[in-house]
Amino acid sequence: MKNFQTTRDVLDFARCFHHRLADYYQKLSDSSNEERMRMLLDYMAYHENGIEAILARYKEDASHKVLDSWFQFTEEESFSLPCEEEKIQPHLSVDRVIEHALEIDDCLIRLYRMLVECSRCDSVRDLFANLLEMVEQEKHHKIRMALGSIDL
Repeated sequence: MKNFQTTRDVLDFARCFHHRLADYYQKLSDSSNEERMRMLLDYMAYHENGIEAILARYKEDASHKVLDSWFQFTEEESFSLPCEEEKIQPHLSVDRVIEHALEIDDCLIRLYRMLVECSRCDSVRDLFANLLEMVEQEKHHKIRMALGSIDL
């Protein structure tokens, strides 16, 4: 379980998480023999690297007041990414990889929604509302991808 203290902690956690996920997707892509799977994993790695860069910009652009804003969570509000524990295996289908990515998106949506709801500072609330919207949009993109309505 992760119990954040400041906005800076959340951004650092999220950047590290997306970096690890991008590396993981890239390693799977490099080891895959299936072209569609490689294309999907390359896209996912590219996307995760993009989110990491966005989070870095948020951190660079945010004021110290925003970054140092404190959160006080009860034990029930502690955050964990149980879906982070499951590893995507090379033999999984494209649909399962997308399903796993959607599970991760759901975890992040819960985190950012919780942070929006408990933020006392408007600037902090806006930051996490923007991140929430970004993850929700990406989730919808992945759903369309899974339904085959868009190509990789």
